[in-house]
Amino acid sequence: MSQICDLSGKVFGGLRVLAFAGKTSSRKSLWACECECTNESIVYRDNLVTGHTRSCSCLQRDTVIAMNKRRSGK
Repeated sequence: MSQICDLSGKVFGGLRVLAFAGKTSSRKSLWACECECTNESIVYRDNLVTGHTRSCSCLQRDTVIAMNKRRSGK
């Protein structure tokens, strides 16, 4: 049985890890995180450590809004 590395308190992008949230049926670790925008989300460990998930989705939303403003000339 593999030991779980504690990620609590660590920051990945805009996400701060709050606590271990369990494992999936395929034994992947889940972590409860708080985004810098104050939203909370559950994230796979692998997505945190590889940088695949860096926010609750606010980063993507803000990027799309900025791109649309540039295109419309505002």
